[in-house]
Amino acid sequence: VRDLVEGDAGSGEGPQFATALHAVVELDTGRTRLASAGHPPPLVHRPGEGSRVATVPPGPPLGLGGGHPETEFVLPEGGSLLLFTDGLVEDRSRDLDAGMGELAARLAEQAGPEVAGVLARILDGLRAGEAADDVAVVLVRRDGGPGWAPSQGADEPAHRDG
Repeated sequence: VRDLVEGDAGSGEGPQFATALHAVVELDTGRTRLASAGHPPPLVHRPGEGSRVATVPPGPPLGLGGGHPETEFVLPEGGSLLLFTDGLVEDRSRDLDAGMGELAARLAEQAGPEVAGVLARILDGLRAGEAADDVAVVLVRRDGGPGWAPSQGADEPAHRDG
């Protein structure tokens, strides 16, 4: 990835590039910053409001040059941020928009207390067969539950049990 960002992606024929989504979530405040390099935007679930596609200004894939504008919002207590690869929501029988709409609906339905169970139910529902493309999923929940610790300060790191 570093070679793509620095424009030294090897000697392959044609352009070499990769998509990426950069996310930083401050668990104590909920401040969330996102930047996209040609990657599908994540979904945001807000308790009582449902799930929606995050508004992230698109940037070019890594390796193709250009800037990657950042967006910022507050993830509320109890809120979730779902990051995923397009292999989860897009295939030959379903376009990206339809897949993202289905994923947003599933996230809203599955907003239960345990993250692993939520992910398992989402994956079971969306990927009934073998995936033709890569599938990666990350679910971040800001809930103040076990393993969560607020920021302590720059020189005093937070400690998490686990």
